[in-house]
Amino acid sequence: MTGKPIFPKRFPLNKSNFSLNTLAEELEFIAGLNKANIDNNRQVGAYVEIKDPSFHKNENRSNISEIVLDVLKTYNYTNRTDNIFLQCFDLEELQRIRLELRSDLKLVGLLTDNKYRSESSKTDYTYWTSDIGIEDLSTFVDGIGPHYTQLFEQGNTLEPSKLFNEARKYNLFIHPYTFRSDLDPQPFATFNVMLEFFIERLKIDGLFIDQPDKAVEYIRSKQQPINQGIKLGNLPFVFIILSLTVIRL
Repeated sequence: MTGKPIFPKRFPLNKSNFSLNTLAEELEFIAGLNKANIDNNRQVGAYVEIKDPSFHKNENRSNISEIVLDVLKTYNYTNRTDNIFLQCFDLEELQRIRLELRSDLKLVGLLTDNKYRSESSKTDYTYWTSDIGIEDLSTFVDGIGPHYTQLFEQGNTLEPSKLFNEARKYNLFIHPYTFRSDLDPQPFATFNVMLEFFIERLKIDGLFIDQPDKAVEYIRSKQQPINQGIKLGNLPFVFIILSLTVIRL
């Protein structure tokens, strides 16, 4: 820890005091927003991540997934048709959630490279991003959440990666992470060119982004005067603003 901000042009350090919400408090807040928004067809959803279940197991809290599912059930999140996604980097745990705990929620397998996994994780992403791994993954998840760099290959031009093509082969939706307009967009010329590649070329189904207004502005700029092109109002596109909640054990 250096005490210095990773993104110095964002919210200044040591100017305010903030606390972490529990998962239940966050879901209560979402329920209130949706009740207040009764005249608008757009409803706020939830995108929940179970963080490092292997760490919890090492701390004798092997039931972290059961706790999360119980909280979600309290707020009527139980089915694939509900406005919620449940994601995790521990793909074996997602498999347990689907097969052993019999959850019917939309599950998202987060993907990375083995060198970036947590110290307590034993998940082998080399396997899970292979052809057979994606086929295996498709038997218990509905979509994948890779780092955006895993979705293209760079030669003379940028082309969809093998991982992207395999995911589409098995009808998995794709929600890459994390788009940040205040970082160098290389190998893309600009951040908008980057958005264009992923939204229009790859036609991803959603994205994690720190500046969702940039993506909304981009999509609106591409809307056509007649029923053509990308439509923000009826597009099943997911914008995810990174936030943090905690489970109170």
